[in-house]
Amino acid sequence: MKRILLLFLLGVLCGSAAAQSIVTGRVIDSEKQAVAYATIALVQDSIPQTATASDIDGVFRLTPKRAGRYTLSITSVGYTAHEQELSLSDQPLDLGEITLAEGVAVEAVVLTVQKPIVTTDAEKLAYSVEDDPEAQSSTLEEIIRKVPQLSIDAEGKVLMNGQSDYKILVNGHPSNAMARNFSEVIKSMPANSIKRIEVITNPSMKYDGEGMGGVLNIITAKARFDGYNGSLNTSLDVGGAVPWLTSSSANFAVQTGKLTLSAALYHSYGDGSNDLRNRNQSTLENLTDKASYQYLHSSTRYGYGFRALYANLQASYQIDSLNLLTAEFSTHDGWSKTRQKSRYDYLGFDQTTLLAYDDLVNARPDWKGYDAAVNYQHTFGRENHTLTLSENLSILPFTGSPIEEQITAVVGDTGYNTLSQNTRSRQLQNIVQLDYNNPLNARHSIEAGLKHSYESSEEQAHNRYDESQSTVGRSDLTKHILGLYGGYAYTTSKFSTRAGVRMEGAWYRLDSRNNGVREKFDSRLINLIPYLSLTYLPKMGQMWALSYTQRLRRPGVEAMSPYVNESLTSLSYGNPHLKTGVSHSFNLRYSLMTNRWTLALGATTNFASNLASGYTFMDNEGLLNSTYANDGRMEFYLADLSLAYRHSAAFTLSLSGRGGWGRYRLPNQGIETEGWCYTQTLNAMIGLWKGARLTLSEYVMLPEPSMEQAWRRPIVMTGLRLGQKFLNEKMECSLTVQNPLSERITYRLESVTPTVIQRHRISNCARSVRFALSWHFGKQGITVKQTNRKADTHTESMDTDKSSTANSGGMM
Repeated sequence: MKRILLLFLLGVLCGSAAAQSIVTGRVIDSEKQAVAYATIALVQDSIPQTATASDIDGVFRLTPKRAGRYTLSITSVGYTAHEQELSLSDQPLDLGEITLAEGVAVEAVVLTVQKPIVTTDAEKLAYSVEDDPEAQSSTLEEIIRKVPQLSIDAEGKVLMNGQSDYKILVNGHPSNAMARNFSEVIKSMPANSIKRIEVITNPSMKYDGEGMGGVLNIITAKARFDGYNGSLNTSLDVGGAVPWLTSSSANFAVQTGKLTLSAALYHSYGDGSNDLRNRNQSTLENLTDKASYQYLHSSTRYGYGFRALYANLQASYQIDSLNLLTAEFSTHDGWSKTRQKSRYDYLGFDQTTLLAYDDLVNARPDWKGYDAAVNYQHTFGRENHTLTLSENLSILPFTGSPIEEQITAVVGDTGYNTLSQNTRSRQLQNIVQLDYNNPLNARHSIEAGLKHSYESSEEQAHNRYDESQSTVGRSDLTKHILGLYGGYAYTTSKFSTRAGVRMEGAWYRLDSRNNGVREKFDSRLINLIPYLSLTYLPKMGQMWALSYTQRLRRPGVEAMSPYVNESLTSLSYGNPHLKTGVSHSFNLRYSLMTNRWTLALGATTNFASNLASGYTFMDNEGLLNSTYANDGRMEFYLADLSLAYRHSAAFTLSLSGRGGWGRYRLPNQGIETEGWCYTQTLNAMIGLWKGARLTLSEYVMLPEPSMEQAWRRPIVMTGLRLGQKFLNEKMECSLTVQNPLSERITYRLESVTPTVIQRHRISNCARSVRFALSWHFGKQGITVKQTNRKADTHTESMDTDKSSTANSGGMM
């Protein structure tokens, strides 16, 4: 038995040393000039097995996984496609110079270079930004509005399937700076620096288990040749929830030999805190006899503004063809400001006014932080056979969230006239990760990894009432999270399966001080997260996929801190005994792709029985309490559709939607919330004249219900954008109108518990106009290289990187 095991291990370790056939050659035209960046692929049974692009001298190199008979396909815009049969052995093959014939009709080129913008597999949905005609002059925010399963709410927050609880990665790695300022950064980040956006709703074992919504992975473009490029972008928004908003960005990249550098700066600023144009009307109904009042009516007008600055510096050094070193540093800084005027009326059971007062609130939280990352990748001589070591450090020094509240009594006595609140917090996080990927041969591949995360966070809170009374609280939370994963994939031309497991152990220590009382809480929990996917390709362009995984929701310092935050009639505090919540997800998908059509259908079931959930109740003293419990139950049944049609470069149409039914329950509190939810987006791009495009968009959303909250009215938004390019398409100016048919967005939500009913009617200004100008210079396509953390499907025909390369020449 030991001998068999030893032979197996030697076979695995030496898998990369097997003899490989190498195909080389040079692509030229009829005048013996090099054809740069032609697409070269080796095809078996109409499925690209490996693909590459020729360099600036027309030279290419291909390394197939195994010997056998192949069709060599070479395509390039403006040339007739070249095909020839090859019989490959384990010996190198030099094809010499291959001449492409010129003179392909324009109509044929338009058809052959089309690539599907939306692709799916068992794990994710991918939106190809580089194939979007508007990417060269759009911001990332404008592109995200078109990505299926992503949406942007009225406050500018990006939602994944209606949720904000998801992880944000850049090139497969955590990006804390991007995650903390995502809504602000995307307003000025140019879309042409992004290659692909992956919405990973069923993440495999290589990703962290945390984040109920899944993973949003932003893939940047890869470097191809020496040179430099850059862009300058600026825009002005007038109207909307913030009366005016400016966004600016500058990006620059340079590549020389083995070294690539890039720098980016993003800045957004807008201030409408004194323009109280947004409104919120609420009613609270007491269902018990504990409180002295039955109804609380409030009417609020508010305005807000913010400033956000984000800077990023990246570098990559290709030591040799097998070793890559990358580094990144980023910093962010900013503040937001909110001013609101409210009127509160407390009515007794006989409908008389017991207490009424006016309330003026000024809040100005700020933030800043620094992030650094170093990554090293070694390739073992074969594509995707890699070992990657990475470290990410994130530092958030102390920042504050001061709130000043001034109360003027109209009827009765509030007990105090001013309230000053200030919450200060800091955070340190360090992540070390090791990833190994080995495609043993054309059918079998393995992957494994190890990760350790250390996080230390502190929150301090200080409330002061009329200079005479105060409460003080402090919470220190330390986390150690150890993750270990392993997986195996088996692939044939029609079928593939991928299975693995991820072990995550979490060790928490909470040190709390609440008005002089000190308490310590320890928590330990180990989760085994399985992953399984089955994929079947009945024929070229069609796919069925079934997958199962789990997701985790870990509580943060705010949810666990026992510090009691008091107001006139309410209390809020955390629960230090919270545990990690676990949800289960099953997903079935079907996709169909042709040269013009892309269709994707999906069905998803999510359920959980131990979520950490916030809830409210009326206590024996008539105070409304807000706290957390670990007894949350959840179940969702959802279906989604994505349809894209590309008639030509002058007309594209995309439609996506997702909807279903969901329910949350908290049995110990007798709380149950259920409801329907759906999102639907429609986008049409029309080419008008040379360099001009018109985009029409429409968006409808009824968000998913949450614990205690169900939405009672959908949000409807529309938009149009007109862009015109100049100077050989290096410069573009655009005019965007959001919600031209409606001045305001109004939505209603309701919260029902055994003790309290709360209803909210929120109305925000929605009509806005954006003027934008962008200028691109240098060679496009230069971006810092990234180490390999992409979401492999382990099926060559479904690998997004390979399929997009092969498709660029006309093969589907």
